[in-house]
This record gives sequence, structure tokens and C-alpha cells, in this order.
Amino acid sequence: MRDCWVRRGMAERAGHFLPPGVAAGAASGSEAPACEGYRFRSALVICLAVLAFCSAGSHFEYAGLSPETDFGRLKQIYSTSTVQGGSVWLSKADSHDDVHYIEKRRVDGMQEVIIVFERPEDQLEREPASWEEGQYARHPKCETILQKLTQAYKQPTKERFWVEERLNHRVRTWSSPTESMDLDCYNIDGQGELLALELTIRSKTVVSLLPRGGRAKLAHSPCSSNRRLWDFYMLFGRGAQREERPPIPEVRMHRLRGLIPAHHLNAPAVRGC
Repeated sequence: MRDCWVRRGMAERAGHFLPPGVAAGAASGSEAPACEGYRFRSALVICLAVLAFCSAGSHFEYAGLSPETDFGRLKQIYSTSTVQGGSVWLSKADSHDDVHYIEKRRVDGMQEVIIVFERPEDQLEREPASWEEGQYARHPKCETILQKLTQAYKQPTKERFWVEERLNHRVRTWSSPTESMDLDCYNIDGQGELLALELTIRSKTVVSLLPRGGRAKLAHSPCSSNRRLWDFYMLFGRGAQREERPPIPEVRMHRLRGLIPAHHLNAPAVRGC
């Protein structure tokens, strides 16, 4: 841009030294349209750059999955997997990018998709010798997933830590005006390499379920619910007995995802509906 104006100024000043009858207008005039075009192209490039900057990171996705994903089409995409409602249990043949389970749900009117990286036990090459070995066999390295995300969306905007029994979690968050994305990784007892557990992409836009001018239908009957009743499991040994105090479970689990539908306790069935 500066060079364009310099050349134009030189042409105008050169008119003072041209012989009579020779105008500098030809020289300066030829530069002027070029300069105008240069300025227009520069402004256009700047506008496109600003637009790209503003829109960058406003929409998150991983492996082609996002809150906008049409789960109705996933039966065709994952033809050998189990697709039921908003949940997909990927078969070994359909699994890709370390994705083994996908769940789409609505929380407080906002869509979110949960991508779980935990490999089912029946897809392992061999049975792990210990619980710790099983964790490393069933989960990809956190760095593998993190590298893909940072290449697409740069570094996360914040991170937080929390502890769940022996698991030390490190959650990294990316945020945009319309969505947020959390990568949950963990290691065992605060030691060893971090493993990727799940990725959650949330929309910040509330989606109404009601048609225009419609009313919400309130479910007063306990039999109208089809919700799962628990998300906490305790496993006791064969010799456990309940006395004055309940026995200590050998294994306890909660916040489980990816279970096949047959393993869920259905509310209406329990209530005798």
C-alpha cells in the first residue's frame, strides 16, 4: 500500500520536470486505478480475515460429531452398531478416532453430545491382568485426542482438576460464543500418563421443544416416565451379609455411560406400570 502511494507521488512530482506538452497525468492516472484496486483488494482481504477470526471456533466438532449431528442418519453410517434414540454403541468395525460410544441429550433446553473413548472389554485383544492395566488398555492417550483438538481449535481457554476415588481428572475447556467443549482426561493416583475418558460439546443456545403457539404437556402419571432410576452401582462379595451396619462393597461405580439398553433399570417397569 505504501509503495503504491510512493509511486503515485513520484509520478506527480515528475510532472514538474517534464517538457512542455507532456503531461504527468498519464503516468499518475495509470497508477491511480492500480492504487484504487490495490486498496480495494486489501480492504477485502482484511474483511475476510476479520470474518474468519470471528467465526473461528464458534462451532466445535470431533470426528464429524457435534450437537447438530442428525442421529437419525447414524443408523446408516454405523450399520453394524447399536443405535437407539440418542445413544450409539459403536461396534469394533464402526469405531473410528477412538470413539466407542456417543450420546446426544438435552440439558436445561440446550443440546449436548458426549463422545466416550472407553473401549468395551469385549473389543480388547486380550484380558487385562489387573484393573490398572485394563484402564490403559481401554482408553487412548489423552495427548492423542488433545493434539487433534489443538490443531483445530488451538489451546483450551481454561482447565480444572478434580478427584474421583483413585482417578485424578484434568478437564480442558474450549469456549466460543455459541458452544463449549470439555475434554476429560485422567490418570491413576495422580501418576502415569493421562488417558482420555470423554469429550462433551455443549450448545449455549436453548432449543424449544414446543411448536409455535403450543403448550407443554405435564406428565402427572408416574407411569409416563421412561427415565433410568439409578446411576450408582455397588457390588458385594458372595459372603457379604447385612448386619447392624451395611457391608462395604468390593466395587462401586457411578456416572456410567455406554451400557447397552438391557442393563438399564426402567422406571415404569419397576413401578408396575
